[in-house]
Amino acid sequence: MPDATQLSSAKDFWNDYLIKNIEASQTLKRMHSIIDEFKTHAARLIVSKCIDGRVHGSKGKGYPPTTAVFSRSEGNNIETDSSNFFFWRRIDEVVIDAIRNTPQKPALFIALGHYAIRGHGCAAHGEDNEKALAVVKEQAARVRDRYSPDKLYAIYGMTNTDDATETLYFNDKKIDAGALIDEFKFTSASQV
Repeated sequence: MPDATQLSSAKDFWNDYLIKNIEASQTLKRMHSIIDEFKTHAARLIVSKCIDGRVHGSKGKGYPPTTAVFSRSEGNNIETDSSNFFFWRRIDEVVIDAIRNTPQKPALFIALGHYAIRGHGCAAHGEDNEKALAVVKEQAARVRDRYSPDKLYAIYGMTNTDDATETLYFNDKKIDAGALIDEFKFTSASQV
């Protein structure tokens, strides 16, 4: 049985959590018109990623809350054959939304894995960074097989969970935020 100090600590934790939740809800309500305006111009985005919380959410993609669709699984290990109705349905919905609301812009699909050099990489892949990268590369290839780039542009990448930088692969090209930070002497990933 927890003692009074532990109960008080748990109560304080939940109280703080609920206060932050209410504040976030109020912020979203105030941002409603801004979010609507953003959605009239921005490409529709779906991100398939590892369930690990260190991999970026909407904010890390430059999108306001509620504007990106996420698919999360352990290690981003997803069956990409036609039997995975839920995976393909989510992508179909984003593509249809883009066709209806941003007809001159294809939707964007990003398959993300993660790695670490100093810390811990993806547990689902036994911290094998090459295996994690191969999984997201293959996933993006399967998405490209199903959709033309004028409807859905598919890329893949890796998040470095040591410093929150991302490396994104566009076919044979890559953009490495960590290398850009080093080259331009930025002090944080948000400056990229």
